[in-house]
Amino acid sequence: MHSDLNMRAWFNYCVLFAGLIVVAAALSAQSEARDKPRALVLLSADTNIYAEALNGMQSVLNFDIEVLYLDNIREEYDTLADLIEERDAQAPTLIISLGPQATDHARRNVKDIPVLFSMLDNPRTLGLNSLADTCGIAIEISTVEFFQTLKEINPEARFVYAPFSTDDGEIRATEGEYHDLRQGLIYRKLRVRDTDDLEDSLEEIKPHVDAIYMITDALYDREVFEMVSRFSRENGVVLMTGFAPLVKAGATFAITPDYNHVGILTGRMVNRILSGESTCAQEYIQYPEYTSFYLNDEYAREAGIQIPESISQRANNSRLFRAGVDLYRQGKYETALKVFDVIVKKDPGNSNAAGYHALILEKITGNQTTQYMNRARQFMRAGNYAAASQQYQAALRLNPGHPDALRGYRDARRSLSEQERQTAARLRAGGQPFAAIRRYQAAIQA
Repeated sequence: MHSDLNMRAWFNYCVLFAGLIVVAAALSAQSEARDKPRALVLLSADTNIYAEALNGMQSVLNFDIEVLYLDNIREEYDTLADLIEERDAQAPTLIISLGPQATDHARRNVKDIPVLFSMLDNPRTLGLNSLADTCGIAIEISTVEFFQTLKEINPEARFVYAPFSTDDGEIRATEGEYHDLRQGLIYRKLRVRDTDDLEDSLEEIKPHVDAIYMITDALYDREVFEMVSRFSRENGVVLMTGFAPLVKAGATFAITPDYNHVGILTGRMVNRILSGESTCAQEYIQYPEYTSFYLNDEYAREAGIQIPESISQRANNSRLFRAGVDLYRQGKYETALKVFDVIVKKDPGNSNAAGYHALILEKITGNQTTQYMNRARQFMRAGNYAAASQQYQAALRLNPGHPDALRGYRDARRSLSEQERQTAARLRAGGQPFAAIRRYQAAIQA
């Protein structure tokens, strides 16, 4: 009987021990779930430009994301905050908002999670410049680029008008006032109340207007656009816009962001934040370097506007570039690489094309380049600049011309040189002149 009691006690002990293991594993899994970085992407709408940005972002992300549309949130929950509260342990550690509506909703309803916005043409319209825990990629294109293109098309152009009807529109229209004189232009904002007021204003400016700059504003619906387009064509006015579809519908040219590249920049910022390399406050607000150019030469001819060869070539180059980007988005990497090969050979200084070339090579060669780059960044953070330099070199052997690897290699060599110089100075101060000389020589050679 004593033996039976011992066996029963042993059995109970084993059951208890197994239960404790299960509980510990569950708590560990729950802890891991809480600590694992997660991002939720909130899209303003289901449109082509947001799809391009999302595609670019997903092509470089190192973390899993969940994608939701703002309309879906509103159908199932009152606000995004309600969804986050329901998720609890599975709540996102970062919100990525694409577009103004999603950004405004996230900003107003999420308090304790950083918001990384993208595809926002003017952060000031949402007051984002005052928020420490908001960062992202703004896509507004400076009026300088529009003004320079206008002067290239018509060197004699002088008067530019920008109609608008809202306070947000005025914020967007104001920038041109700071750049017009330097470009040899006189730029004027044109506030109007409605369509009739706009029609009267166009008649008033008709004797001397050379160009109209269509900003993003609630004023523009289909009827208003057709009115402005018709007025510009009939009066030889260059019609400029930041929205590509309007060029085909009846505008002279458009300059837009490269939305896929905007997505890539967004994805890389997400990687830096979720990996702990950076924070939203450190990233703050950044702008893409590259744009796309669209031209309607038939519309220009009908308006009596002579398009220079340089502008036509720029439009052709931009079309070729977009063809390469489309192939990249479709996963046709080999064909896309050939397109960017052609562009880079024709224009070696085209850093955007070089960036896509490197990105595609990275896709083709698997994740080897990424591994070298990650190790290089780890060595840089640790102050081991010689090892970082070697890793950047390895990345460049695999992917020659990789912009980040080239930049990183130069930074590593500069940092190594400075490190050797500081060591030499300490040795010299410590009475070791010969050792100091060797370090100074190493600093020069780095």
